Amino acid sequence: LTPREKESIFGPMSARQEARERRESKIVPSVQVVLFRNGEQGLEFLLFHRISGAFTGNWAPVGGALEEGESTRQAAIRESLEEAGVELEERQLRFIRKTSASTDRVIDGKTIWYIYPFQVFAVSADGLKPSNTATGEHDEMKWITLTEASSMQDQGLISNTTLETFTMIQARIQGLQQSSHL
Repeated sequence: LTPREKESIFGPMSARQEARERRESKIVPSVQVVLFRNGEQGLEFLLFHRISGAFTGNWAPVGGALEEGESTRQAAIRESLEEAGVELEERQLRFIRKTSASTDRVIDGKTIWYIYPFQVFAVSADGLKPSNTATGEHDEMKWITLTEASSMQDQGLISNTTLETFTMIQARIQGLQQSSHL
């Protein structure tokens, strides 16, 4: 549809809608790896505080963009080593979901809408010793429970997508535990 046709059907566009339609966008296929463990307070998830990149200021699991020719599982293994210092094998990765995130980034004075479709994997960190090995990307790491994640999401410190993923992982683990007691 032409802009005139859209206006006749949907009414006048807001300035923000016009800007979104005109702006450049970039799709960046990515992965996220949720490390979890049985901690002192029950099931805990590892988060890193981002100090650079698209989601600066947020707390998030291990994650990043795929490199040229890399599969999602290869990227998950690489990102886990680069960001958390843990060496994983493909068999340890449990696929959880496909989802996406997006954000505006200003690059050379130009606003670009970045879209990050990503696959999420979960890995038990029991027996692993993760550390913050990407100090240029993160300044802190911490283990949190699902209750703490919910509170952080309410404060805007983690995304709703991250909270949903943690909830899915906890439900799967509880379901496995219940079925093993039958």
